[in-house]
Amino acid sequence: MTVESRDEQPSNEAQTALRIRLFNDSGDSLRNVELRYFLSKKKLPVQVERHHPSNLLAEIVKPDSGNPFMKILIPTLPPGIFPDSGGLSLGLHFSDWSNFAKNADYSYPASENFSTTEKIAIHINGEFVQGILPGTLPDAAPISLPSGSGVSLSPGEKVHFAWREVDGAKSYRLNVLSAADSATVFQKITEKNQADAALDSGEYLWRVESSEYGLGSAVWEGDAKPLDDLFWQRISVFTDTAWILENKLDVTPLAARKDTRLLDVKWGEMAVVRKWDEPHLEHSHYDEEESFRCWAVGAQELNHYYGGNIAQDEIKLKFKDYPNLSVFSDSIKAKILGAFLHDAQGGLDDTYFSSLLLWVLNENASLIRKDSLPSETDVKTWINAGIPLYVWNHTHVMILDAYRISLSGRMDVRLLNTDNDGTVEWRVLKSLALEGFIAANVNGSVRMSDARIHTDSDGDAMMDYDEIERFGTNPENPDSDGDGINDKTEVFSYTIRENIPDTNRTVWKYGITQLTYADIDGDSLRAELDWDSDGGGKADGAEDKNKNGLKEDEESDVYDADDDFTPIEIGLDVPGILTLYAREHLSVNDGVRCHQNSKNCDIASESKDSAYAVSIGRSAYVRRITSKGGIFLRDYAVVTGNVRVYSLPEKVLNLEKQNNVIFDKAFILQLETLWPYQIAELPTMQNVKEIAYNESYTLKDGDHFQTLKVHSGGTLLVEAGEMYIGNIQLESGSKVLFIHPGMQTILHLNGSVIWRARTLNDDLGKVAKGFKLIQHGTETMTVEGMWAGTIFAPNADLILGQSNKSLYGRFLGKNVTVHQYAQVYGIPFAPEMNTVVARRK
Repeated sequence: MTVESRDEQPSNEAQTALRIRLFNDSGDSLRNVELRYFLSKKKLPVQVERHHPSNLLAEIVKPDSGNPFMKILIPTLPPGIFPDSGGLSLGLHFSDWSNFAKNADYSYPASENFSTTEKIAIHINGEFVQGILPGTLPDAAPISLPSGSGVSLSPGEKVHFAWREVDGAKSYRLNVLSAADSATVFQKITEKNQADAALDSGEYLWRVESSEYGLGSAVWEGDAKPLDDLFWQRISVFTDTAWILENKLDVTPLAARKDTRLLDVKWGEMAVVRKWDEPHLEHSHYDEEESFRCWAVGAQELNHYYGGNIAQDEIKLKFKDYPNLSVFSDSIKAKILGAFLHDAQGGLDDTYFSSLLLWVLNENASLIRKDSLPSETDVKTWINAGIPLYVWNHTHVMILDAYRISLSGRMDVRLLNTDNDGTVEWRVLKSLALEGFIAANVNGSVRMSDARIHTDSDGDAMMDYDEIERFGTNPENPDSDGDGINDKTEVFSYTIRENIPDTNRTVWKYGITQLTYADIDGDSLRAELDWDSDGGGKADGAEDKNKNGLKEDEESDVYDADDDFTPIEIGLDVPGILTLYAREHLSVNDGVRCHQNSKNCDIASESKDSAYAVSIGRSAYVRRITSKGGIFLRDYAVVTGNVRVYSLPEKVLNLEKQNNVIFDKAFILQLETLWPYQIAELPTMQNVKEIAYNESYTLKDGDHFQTLKVHSGGTLLVEAGEMYIGNIQLESGSKVLFIHPGMQTILHLNGSVIWRARTLNDDLGKVAKGFKLIQHGTETMTVEGMWAGTIFAPNADLILGQSNKSLYGRFLGKNVTVHQYAQVYGIPFAPEMNTVVARRK
C-alpha cells in the first residue's frame, strides 16, 4: 500500500486541514485497516472534524506515554485508490482555535500537495504492517553474552543480558528467540541497559532495539525486527542441578565506580550534575568516566582479596604515570585532567596489565601470564591453589574465581563484573573468547590505600592527595592564596566555565581538554594559588562577594580584569552574539535559514518549559541553541553547534528529535544559576504627543508621537537620533528611507506595532548596524515588511517573516516566532556613533 498526505492550509497556524489518500495495490479488499497519524504532545484537547467521507471513523488516542495519535478506522479497503482522488478530509485544531503547533507533529505532511509518506502507520487486524513509527535508533551492542557464549545456570537463576547505551535512547526492547524455530520466548521493554530472563536449556538468539521514546510508546507495538544472523547474538544455556566437582574462592565482586572525593574536573560545565567531587558507590549504573574502568576493577578485586584496601580511583590515578600513556604532554594537565580520563581514553592496553598488578600487589608477587584462553588444567591448578585469575577479552577485564564440573564433564567458570556493574555469572569455559590471563602468586603484604586520598586536613572539602599531588595547594590551609575564597571553590569556579567541546556527541565521551580560565591572566598561577586571578588589581574574594565561585548580580568577575574598577555596562540590546532571543518560547519554523556572518546563527530562550522552550522546524538551520527548557527538532532540522540547557539537576528536560535531524554535537546540562545572559531593564517611557498624518514626513531626533500612521503611498524619512512613539502603523505600500544609514538611530515604542513598509535603502546591512527599535510595551509586534535593525522587546511577542522573508539584524522578544522559509541575517547593532547604554552602579 501507498499512503499520501497533504495540508490544504499550510499557512493556517490554527488548524491542520489534512487530506489522506491510499493506494491498495494488493488486488484484494483488506479488512479492519487502521491508520495512525502521530501528533506531538498538545497543551489542549484536540478537536477532530470529519469532512469526507461523511461516515469517516476517527478519534484521538492518548497512550500513557509516547506520541498521541489520531486513529482512522477503515472497515473495508477496496483495491485501487481510496476513497477517491481527493482523499480523506479531516480538520485538527484546538477548541479555541489557538496556534496548533502542527509543524511539531510527527506525521505532519508540511506540503499543500499530495506526497508519499511513511509516517502514517498502517495496522491490519490490530497488527502493525507498514510505516515508520516514532523512534528509529540503531540496535544496542552487547556488553555481555556475545555470539558463541555459553551460560551455566544454577536452579532458579536467570540469564543476565547487558548492552551498551545508545545515544539518545529513552527505552529498549530485549528480544530473545528460540534458535530452533525463531519463536519469541522472552521480550522486555525497559529504560535500563540490562535485563534478566528465565530460560530453559537450549540455543537462543537475542538482540536489543532502541527508541528515543519512553515506555508505552507506539513504537513498541510491532514485532521484533526480522531475523538476520548479522545482528542477532547466538548463545547456549545450560541448566544443570548437580556438579561432580566444584571449587570457589571468596573474591568480593565490585562494580566500576568512582569511589573517593577526588575532583574530576574533566566534567567541566557538567561538574555539579555529574557529582564531580563525590563517590558514586550508590549509583545503579556506571557513567562515561567509569565505562572503561574494568581493568581497574579487576586489579582492585585482587588487591582486596589479598588483604588490601586500595581505592579504585587510586588505581586509575596510577594510569597517568605509565610511560607513553598520558594524553596530555603538559605535566600539570596530566595531573589535573589526566587523572579521570573519560570513555575509551580511560582504558588500559593489556601490555600494561602485568605492571598494573605488580603495583597493586606491592611488588610482592610472581606473575604467570598466558596470552590465550586458560585451559581446564590451568583453571583447576590456580583455583585449587587459592589464586584467582585476572582474565580479559578484546574489550573487557574480569576476575575468574571459581569452577565447577557438570555431570556431563563440562567445565563452567565464575566471572566477576561481566557488565561493569558488578554482576557475577557462570559461563562455559570453552565458549569464552578470552585472549589472556594472569595468575599472581602473592608472597607478602599488598598495597594499602594512600591515607591522603581519604583525609581533608584543613576542612576545605578538598582531599589532601589532591592538594599535594595534583593542585599544589596547602593541605593545612583552606585558602592557600589568601584571597578570601577556599581552594576547592576556586577550582570549582574555573571548572564549570569550561564548555564540553563541540566535537562530542549527546553522550559526553572525553570531557574537557583544556583549562582556559584556571590561569586567565597568564602568570603561571591557577586561581587556587592566585590572590588576583584576572590580574585586574582586585582580590578574588572582593569580586566574588558571597564566596561561592559563581558570578552573580552585583558582583564583578574574578576572570575579567576589565571590570575590577569599572562600572558594569548592560546595553538595551540582544545579548552576546545571539541573533534570536526569547524571554519565553522561541519557534523557528520550517525552512528558516538563520545566518550570522558565514555561519548559522545562535539563538536562546529563557522559557523553563520542560516539553520544549525552543522548536526548530523542518529543514530549518541554526547553530548553537541555549535554553532553560526542552528542545524540539523537527525532521531534517540542522543544528551545527552545541545545545546547552540550564536547569536544576533533578528536573527532567526533553530533547526530542524527529527523523533525519542533523545534530551531532553535545547536549549539555548546566545549573540554572549559570545562565550566561543578562537583559537590561527598560527605562521609563517619556511622554509623547500626537501629530496629524502627512503624506511625507521626516522623523527627527527628539520627536514624540502618541500615534504615527503611514498609509499606502506615504513615505517616512528617518534621521539619525532618538525618537519616542506610542503606536506605529506602517501600512502595505508605505515606504521608509533612513537618511543616515549606519548612524545611531533609536526608536522607542510603547504600544502596537505593525510594520509592512518597504525600505528604500539599497544596503540593508548598513541600515541594520545603525537602527534599533526598543519596545517598552507588551503588545505583539508583527513585522511583515522589509526589516533591517535590532528589535529589543523583552515584554512583547515578536512575529517575524510572515510576508517578506528577508530580515537583517538581531531580535529579542518574549515569545519569538520566525515564519517558514524566512532568511535571517544576524547583524549586530554597531552604529558609527557611540551606543547608549544603561549603567549600573
